[in-house]
Amino acid sequence: MLKKRICSVSSERFALPAGVKVFLASHPIDFRKGPDSLLSLVRDAGSDPFNGSLYV
Repeated sequence: MLKKRICSVSSERFALPAGVKVFLASHPIDFRKGPDSLLSLVRDAGSDPFNGSLYV
């Protein structure tokens, strides 16, 4: 029997420290580009990829 599970924000699997900023992409991103190209996308948006924020 399958049970429906609802993930909550407080789930330890998805727990983020308080104060972490999360930025969501507004258009599809090709993850085949590799880490250097993905870092460039964050920098092009005017952000520092190593500032502790989460970029999704």
